[in-house]
Amino acid sequence: MGLFIQNQGKRSDLQERVAAELREKLARDDAPAPPEAPDGVDDSNYVRDYEKSSPLPRGVIVGIVAGVIVAIAIVVISTTS
Repeated sequence: MGLFIQNQGKRSDLQERVAAELREKLARDDAPAPPEAPDGVDDSNYVRDYEKSSPLPRGVIVGIVAGVIVAIAIVVISTTS
């Protein structure tokens, strides 16, 4: 601990070599630029020819859910009587 305090910011030869190697590696291995963020215009061309669905499937789902609720209500009412 005492040697560390008396160092007073001087670097050893090993520290200098490691720092130089890291700087060299960083300069050599430049990271590739991150990909561009989607702009929402060109990237949305895949939905250009799609057509909006009719409201029929939504009505069918609502009808099935209502039917199941009615069936459960009938069973509950008939078992409690």
